[in-house]
Amino acid sequence: FSYAVLDSWTGTMKKRLAKMSPNKKLDALIAYTFTIKEYDVWMHDNEGDMGELVKGLATAWRNLLRKNTDEKLGWDLEYTKPGVLEMLKQFKSQVEGMESYYRL
Repeated sequence: FSYAVLDSWTGTMKKRLAKMSPNKKLDALIAYTFTIKEYDVWMHDNEGDMGELVKGLATAWRNLLRKNTDEKLGWDLEYTKPGVLEMLKQFKSQVEGMESYYRL
């Protein structure tokens, strides 16, 4: 299963994100991150080669949030933005808790 998650990032998401507008990238990254956060089997049962996924996803989020204004992203500042930032904080904690985190 962990290889399927990795392949979903390297084979699909990275390529699709490159063609999207900032607000569509935001939607796609929220959906993708939420899905792999909630269905986290890959975090606990993998061959320790998930660094490409984690680093790639972190880079995509970092670039999106640094290079675009809230207006360009088109997200609600009262609920959506704080909720997404909290989800990312929780996801980071989950990733840092992975047994194989030291190999990322």
